[in-house]
Amino acid sequence: MNIYFARHGQTDWNVLGKLQGQTDIPLNDTGIQQAHQLADNLIQQDIHITKVYTSKLTRAVQTAQIVADALNIDYEITPDLQEINFGLWEGHTWNELETLFPDNYHRFLSDQQRYIRADNGESIQDVAVRLFNTLDTLLKQNDEDILIITHGMVIRALIALTMNITTNEVYEKYPVHNAQAIYFSKEQLTEAKARV
Repeated sequence: MNIYFARHGQTDWNVLGKLQGQTDIPLNDTGIQQAHQLADNLIQQDIHITKVYTSKLTRAVQTAQIVADALNIDYEITPDLQEINFGLWEGHTWNELETLFPDNYHRFLSDQQRYIRADNGESIQDVAVRLFNTLDTLLKQNDEDILIITHGMVIRALIALTMNITTNEVYEKYPVHNAQAIYFSKEQLTEAKARV
């Protein structure tokens, strides 16, 4: 069994550099094209996805619908795959956060970042806990390849845990592009879960 994760396609807020979090922003035209390209890439690489799971946020659901239709398979909405709740930070750029919430903003960017919450939001640790609770269920339900459509911070948290690095390092070294598929083995996910 292979597990693939992909970030949703582009939105207008991605272009503007605004934190979306759980604010429900749809794909823009580029995002729709990216979702189609994601499906084409899976087909061209002969990756046999049997089911798509998606966050409940519109940008992820739209991406999942396009991919699932192209692959002629089902998709299922799984709420705990949604993006980090950025609370009061949502709708602002990172630069604006430095002015509006300077103390917590700098704390969030420091060290492992896992235990610092956005103002009225979640920590990356919170996201990791709900992600792995969901993954436990999905891995028990499936023995064939699956695709999980989720969000930037969710995938960054997973990469950080898998590689045992900070999310700051993920930002610097491992960019998570819109509609980009990333493969994780069950062994990698098991090791990552142990670090939560």
